[in-house]
Amino acid sequence: MARTMMISNEVYEKLKKSKPEGTSFSVLIDELMRSRENPKTAHMLKRFCGVLKDDKEFEKNKKELGKKWKSWTKMYA
Repeated sequence: MARTMMISNEVYEKLKKSKPEGTSFSVLIDELMRSRENPKTAHMLKRFCGVLKDDKEFEKNKKELGKKWKSWTKMYA
């Protein structure tokens, strides 16, 4: 059974921005409630997925570490 809720325009916009495409508001609210109940689960990690995607410093460090990892594996593998 569906229910109608009234929320402010500001809250609606925040929910809309945090909702992945193709996900309903019901699913989003359910996930937010679950993550609040148990913050040490994967639900909280989902919030940070892709955060570093466009971070240039992260990409630079990732490439640098990749090179070091390759040289380390050649020496010790």
